[in-house]
Amino acid sequence: MMDLGSDEWLLSDVGDYHTAAVETMQKNGSNWQQVIALEWPCRVNHTGDLRTLRLMISPEDAIGLAEVLEHSARWLIAQRTRG
Repeated sequence: MMDLGSDEWLLSDVGDYHTAAVETMQKNGSNWQQVIALEWPCRVNHTGDLRTLRLMISPEDAIGLAEVLEHSARWLIAQRTRG
C-alpha cells in the first residue's frame, strides 16, 4: 500500500513527453555516462502548479521501469473490462 494523500505527487498533464539517449558528464569532464532523458508535463497533486518532470535514468533502469509500468497498466485495463 502507498499513502497517496500525504505527500506531493506529480500527475500527468496535457502535453507531449520526450525521451532521448544522452551522454552526460560533470563540467570537468569526469563521470561520463550514457543515460535516457525523459521530460513529461505534470502538475502537483491538490494544486494547479504546473511542472515538467525531468528524469535521467540508466538504460537498464529505463527498461525495468517500462516493464513495471506496462505490467501495472495492463492489469488496470483488465480490471476495467471485468466490471
